[in-house]
Amino acid sequence: MRTTALFIIACSMFLVTLAACGPYRAEYTPNPIQEQERVVLLDKKVEGRIELVRELTPARLTGGELEVGVILVNTKSRGIFGGKKDLPCDYKFQFLDSEGGVIEETPWEYRLFQRGMEITLKKNSISPKAEKYRVTVRLQE
Repeated sequence: MRTTALFIIACSMFLVTLAACGPYRAEYTPNPIQEQERVVLLDKKVEGRIELVRELTPARLTGGELEVGVILVNTKSRGIFGGKKDLPCDYKFQFLDSEGGVIEETPWEYRLFQRGMEITLKKNSISPKAEKYRVTVRLQE
């Protein structure tokens, strides 16, 4: 009898807790951050350390291909114990049409971001339809 009463109380507490939580509301973001920014940093460890210095002026080559580039810098000066904080990263370029759709993308390429050194990343599109670009950087696994 006592175990039945405890079971009923436990079930009722569970149902009250479940009802109080309510359903998750899905939200739609019409223009997410990864589509607004030209440089997307995928890892939290990279976000505070690699910064955009400037974008190179996009240019059209003779065949109509888009030539783009960015200059990034590893701003981390020293580690906790005084050691170097070079960041081994991978990066890739995506070339987009005027509406933001991906036309082409390069494979991931390795680059060591040495502390305090400015790194220039440049690429050309293959298609002359490319209007915009995005650079994605992630910490190498």
